[in-house]
Amino acid sequence: MPFSSQDIYNADESGLVFNKQPNSSNVRLGPNKRLRGGKDQKTRITTFHIVNQDGSDKRKLWVIGRAQTPKVFRENKVNTANLPIIYRFNKRAWMLSGLWYEFLRSLNDEMRINRRHIALISDNCPSHPRPEQPPIDYTGPTPPTLTNITLIYLPPNKTAYLQPLDMGIIKSFKAAYRRLYAEYMVERFNQFGETPEKIDILKAIYLISNAWDSISPSTIQNCWAKANITTTSLPLQGPSLVDTFVSEQRSACLRAFHELRELGETEYQNFDEYFEGFFTDDNHPPLQSTLPTPLPDSSTLIENEITNGLLERPSSELNGTLLTLSSIEEDSDHQPSRQQSSTTSPPPVISTPLAIKYIIELQRYYQALPVTHLPNPDSKAPKLVVSKLVRQAEKIQKCLARLVFSLLKCKLIFWKK
Repeated sequence: MPFSSQDIYNADESGLVFNKQPNSSNVRLGPNKRLRGGKDQKTRITTFHIVNQDGSDKRKLWVIGRAQTPKVFRENKVNTANLPIIYRFNKRAWMLSGLWYEFLRSLNDEMRINRRHIALISDNCPSHPRPEQPPIDYTGPTPPTLTNITLIYLPPNKTAYLQPLDMGIIKSFKAAYRRLYAEYMVERFNQFGETPEKIDILKAIYLISNAWDSISPSTIQNCWAKANITTTSLPLQGPSLVDTFVSEQRSACLRAFHELRELGETEYQNFDEYFEGFFTDDNHPPLQSTLPTPLPDSSTLIENEITNGLLERPSSELNGTLLTLSSIEEDSDHQPSRQQSSTTSPPPVISTPLAIKYIIELQRYYQALPVTHLPNPDSKAPKLVVSKLVRQAEKIQKCLARLVFSLLKCKLIFWKK
C-alpha cells in the first residue's frame, strides 16, 4: 500500500558552529586576507532534523553536544526535559549508532501507539545502520525492532541530489539561525553597551529552536518537490522558496550588523570582510515531583503587568543611556514618589529594563523546574507545558528588549538632528 504524504519522513543531521562570528577565526577568509586578532573558540554541535513530506510534522530537533551537563546547565539548574529541543551528548558531538537506534525506537513506539505506519528515508552513512545489521563494534542497547516504520535508504553518493533535507531545508534553518544570532547581538548591545565574545550552548539552543520554527511547511514541500523522489511529490512551481527565504535572512543579518556598526560596536567595524564566511552553510559532521504550590500562568502575569502600564513608561525614564542591569536596581531605589498623599499609594511601575531582568529570572526558574508540566488554574484546561512557558518568557523578553532599542534609536536620531 503506498504511503500518503503525511506518512513519508526524512531524517538527517548536520553540523553547526553555534559561536561563529563575522570577526573570528571560525570564518574562511578569501585569498590574500589576514585575520586580525586572536583565535576565537570554535564549538561545533550536531542538529538532527526530521520532517514529513507535506510539512505538517516538523518534529522537535535533536541537539547533540559534547558535555553531558554543560556548565551553563549546572549554573541554571536546567532540567533538559524542559528544553525546546531533545539534548543528547557524546565526546565528539556526532550522531552515533546508539543515538540513531534510540531515535528509531522512540519514533516506532510513538507510531505504534498512534496506529500509524510510516516510511522513513535516510542516507546510508555508517551512523545510520540498519537495526537488523548493527556495526561489529556496537556495544549499546539492543537495536529496536521496527514494526511501524519502513526504513528506506538512499543510494550511495546521491544524498546531495535526492534527500529533501539537503535540498534547502537545513540551509534555510542555518540561515535563520545566523539571522537570529546577529539580532541577538544587537539586543545585547542595546542592553549592556557591548556584545558578548561568545554565547553559551543554552542560548544557542533557544536560537536553534526559534530558527527551526521559522521554517514553513511550504518551504518543506518545495524541497520535497525539488528532490522528486516520491510519486506523491507536489509539482515545483515558481521561484525557489529556499532561495527567497535565505535571501531574506541574509538581508536581515546584514541590517543587524550595520546597526551594530552604527551604534559604535568596535568588534563589528570590519564585518564586511568576514560576513560571507559567517553566513556560509556549515558542512555536515564527520560520519560515523510535586511542586509545593501551583504556579500561575506566565501569560497571566505579563498581561497583568501590561494592564498596569508596563509598556506606557515615558522614554525620558531611560535617560537616553544604555542602562546595565547592575545600575537598574540602584536607580529604582531613588525614584520620586508620583503622589504625595496621606493614604498609601500604589508602588511605582517598574522600568522596562527591570522587567526584562525579572522575565529572564522567570525563564531561568522555569528551566530549573523538576517537572515538565504545571497545573492549570482552569481545572478543565490541559496542564501547562513548562518548555512552552520558557519559550513564551523568552519571546516576551525579546519584545521588551526591542522596545528599549526603539526608544533609544529615536533618541539617537533626535540628537543627530
